[in-house]
Amino acid sequence: MHTSGSFTVAGDAQPTALLVGGRVDLAGSSPAGVLKVLQNGYLKVGDLTGSHALDRDGNGALVNTQLVPSSAAYNAVPRI
Repeated sequence: MHTSGSFTVAGDAQPTALLVGGRVDLAGSSPAGVLKVLQNGYLKVGDLTGSHALDRDGNGALVNTQLVPSSAAYNAVPRI
């Protein structure tokens, strides 16, 4: 919780804090679930089926990236 780790992919500015080799089952997750990746670490997901990464909110402003269900908007739950 205090660092994002030390694994950094070539070309990335920050370490990878959470690596998912397959897909995230957001549909099977708690409807109130929020997993936060802190310390400016990156999230890497091998298969985005059923989800999408958003880096803009509903107003088009640039925001911290969130992984949400594929039909959901920014700040939806569940999310990473």
